[in-house]
Amino acid sequence: MPRYGVLGSPISHSKSPVLHRAAYTALGLDWSYEAVELDRDRFDAWIASDGRQFAGCSVTMPLKHDLALRAGMRDAATELTGVANTVVGLDSGVLTVANTDVAGIVESLRPVVSQPRSARILGAGATALSSLVALSELGVTEVQLDVRTPERAVEACALAERLELTVAVERLCRERLETPVDILVSTVPAGALGEVARVYGDSAAVVLDVAYAPWPSELVSAGSAWTVVSGLEMLLHQATRQIRLFHNGSVDEALPDEGAVVAAMREAL
Repeated sequence: MPRYGVLGSPISHSKSPVLHRAAYTALGLDWSYEAVELDRDRFDAWIASDGRQFAGCSVTMPLKHDLALRAGMRDAATELTGVANTVVGLDSGVLTVANTDVAGIVESLRPVVSQPRSARILGAGATALSSLVALSELGVTEVQLDVRTPERAVEACALAERLELTVAVERLCRERLETPVDILVSTVPAGALGEVARVYGDSAAVVLDVAYAPWPSELVSAGSAWTVVSGLEMLLHQATRQIRLFHNGSVDEALPDEGAVVAAMREAL
């Protein structure tokens, strides 16, 4: 039985096992998928030992940068962002990685945005980098990064400049926001905003909070006039492309009867 899983720490909250198992059942595949608690200190050793038992894996915090660095082959989104969330070839030791977060963000936002030009991203980590690429694909030209420590936004700023985005950096904790934006994407962990969440209420036409547990998040609850996109929507779309890679060997080739597969995944959530 081909073995797949999701790697990261913490991992107990992950909905990836629910999504993948539902998809495998819909596809008639006798595959397993499990959550593996794994931190950065044990990542290399795991790849060289227990990882050989897996055909492929999803990867989440805090391993996305590490995975990209250790890969033999990278897709275009990984090359651009320097982060990856999907790997195949673990059983052979020849790692091929992909970043499906970019497509997940694009597909979750596309139905609810029209010609967006401005965006604000909370955070500057791995998912923020993917968000920059996704927002650029959606037509955004101006991005503001709100972070607790501006010095940590250097990598994100460099990527924004490569994407020819106008970028500004502000501290996360402020009393009020001067300018509303078309899209607000929060990439910070659940519960990390605290009282700061109220500052951002209704500060954008559309808000995507990638943290989906618990839901509604403190950020989403801070507003009532914006269109809300759940992080589960992003998770579903990025997982679909992971399963394409596992099944077809390509993130771009649709699954057999993909509409029914996605419907089964959505119902499982």
